[in-house]
Amino acid sequence: MEPEDAALVRFDLEVGSESHSQKDDPVPTRGPLAQILENSPYGSALFLVQWQVLTAFPFLSNPILLPLMLVARPRILAALLLIFTPLLLIALSWMGDLHRSQEVEPLIVEAANRHNLPISLLRAVVWRESNFEPRAVGTSGERGLMQVTSGAAQDWAEATRLRSFRNTDLFDPQTNLAAGSWYLSRAMKRWSQADRPEVFALAEYNAGITHARRWSRDNPTLNSEDFIRAIDFPTTKAYIRAILKRADLYASGQKPSPLESVKRNLVSQKERWLKK
Repeated sequence: MEPEDAALVRFDLEVGSESHSQKDDPVPTRGPLAQILENSPYGSALFLVQWQVLTAFPFLSNPILLPLMLVARPRILAALLLIFTPLLLIALSWMGDLHRSQEVEPLIVEAANRHNLPISLLRAVVWRESNFEPRAVGTSGERGLMQVTSGAAQDWAEATRLRSFRNTDLFDPQTNLAAGSWYLSRAMKRWSQADRPEVFALAEYNAGITHARRWSRDNPTLNSEDFIRAIDFPTTKAYIRAILKRADLYASGQKPSPLESVKRNLVSQKERWLKK
């Protein structure tokens, strides 16, 4: 803007201010933005920019006009819904994950301490198996937080001499964590000679002892990296890596991002499709 133009704008503002002060109505109090524009050496130019923006988009000066504009322009409304609806669903899913994890956290700590398991590892298994959903049911009939099978549950009930156990009890978070953590702890003890027993135990938990022994057959030193390379089930390999990564995240004290929830749901859908 030329200096002459700026001076004219400033003069118009001053004249308008004087003419308003001559009326009976009180002068409105200047807001912070008006004071900044007035004190700034570029105040006149900024004032013109503000005026042009409000002229082009009048709803910015009055929030009530925004919903009216959206109703009058359905294409804009549809575009905004297309953009923000997935974001809203992701946020709600993430908040639900956090809420469920906080509800079962004391039970996870109790089960981990009872069976000498790292809390971060057990929490990661629960996240990967059921996303902290106590009523989750797998494609092969697995139930509850740790997706315990009927066979594993019966082994646990016999080992603990629990005669009144029924499979529906696996929907109880405390019972499910007791059975699942017992099974995982037994697998950890079985592979205690390995450099990373949790890797072998997770493979057994996911694919069974028969496959875990097959993958370790040519691995006399029980090296975890060689063991993972020998796994010929892509889903089991991804399962182990996802849990180890999540356990490291929990151990560091960090909170998972909303995108982690989306990624986990996509992986679960892919696994269900592969099993079909």
